[in-house]
Amino acid sequence: MKKYIGLMGVLLILMSLIFSPIANAANLDPSKLTMAEIERERNSHPSINEKQKALLKAYGVTEDKIKSITRREISDILLFGHIVNPEYIQPYLVSKKEVMDGFKKTEFIRNEQALRFEQNGLTLSDLALISNNYTLEEIAKMPISTIKETIKKSKSSIYLDPVSSRFRIQSRFRIQTITPNLYTRFNKEDINASESGSYVYLHKDSMDTEYSSIATSNHITEVSGYVQNAYTIGKHLFAGPSQGITLSNDQYAYNLFGELTESSSGNIVHEGVDYRRYEGAPVWSLAEGVINNKASELGGTTVAVYNPFYDVTVIYMHLKNVSLSNGEYVSKDTSFAQQGLYQSGSISNSHVHVEVRNGRQTSGNPGSGETLSSTRPYGILLWLMWD
Repeated sequence: MKKYIGLMGVLLILMSLIFSPIANAANLDPSKLTMAEIERERNSHPSINEKQKALLKAYGVTEDKIKSITRREISDILLFGHIVNPEYIQPYLVSKKEVMDGFKKTEFIRNEQALRFEQNGLTLSDLALISNNYTLEEIAKMPISTIKETIKKSKSSIYLDPVSSRFRIQSRFRIQTITPNLYTRFNKEDINASESGSYVYLHKDSMDTEYSSIATSNHITEVSGYVQNAYTIGKHLFAGPSQGITLSNDQYAYNLFGELTESSSGNIVHEGVDYRRYEGAPVWSLAEGVINNKASELGGTTVAVYNPFYDVTVIYMHLKNVSLSNGEYVSKDTSFAQQGLYQSGSISNSHVHVEVRNGRQTSGNPGSGETLSSTRPYGILLWLMWD
């Protein structure tokens, strides 16, 4: 009898393995799964932790729906939905106080360096020029002689473009198009809209500047949410699961998703989030997946990581020393590259661009008419980070 019961137990276990969804799909190498297995996972209900549950509730998903929601439904909600109940995820984000402390720390160091530059015969324009490629903390540690030599080399490469009648820089340095204390315009319904569209102002510095007086309280609340999300993701990007570092404003992000910059051909929408720590800083994976493309472009390396369970691609741009190759699996919380350089024409600096695109992609969005919501890519990145 005992032998019979034992055999029945073994059979039940085998049947459960055969007919149940793949266990712990997030810990499996998707490159070794069949399309049928991946499709089954997309239509299955995943194990959802407290952070993820809070994130879904922030997007308006009910408790009952969470009990049966599939991965496919989750990705659609996080990619194209809007946060309607931000209070649910506040406990899991970097606090507004920490963000504001980062801003204040940055402002203090900037003022300190401005005084130092003035005392040594340098100007605020010199500080702006060199701070495009070095964080203020790095500048504070540089000898004045090194700073002057760096500025001299960069200024010697400035020339007048006869076509545009604008000054351009043939070096690693430029003055940012988007500078602190300025708003950029953003249309949440269609980020490729023309100047005549209905815009709201979007810029991280709107949380703590003299210009905040012209913004509405709803705008400040909305933008502060983007900043908290970006800050939370940035700490993970540069510190992995430990997140044991404190990042100043200059170090965590200087272009948010949806910001606009002006060019000779019109407004350009920023399709990802730019993070900057320092050139050579270790970069950690935010999500698991398969390296769908590793390519050299714009002065660095682009890596596209495809996650088949949620059918999204996380794209990292301007990396260097990437340790993985095409087709390889990268698990979450893996240090797989370093912050590298971005170079385009006369523009050159060091940062990491992080972007999310729906489906299997090989490169960043070319800006060819994709209309994205203001909350993308924060929601899906937080979900994959917390998976």
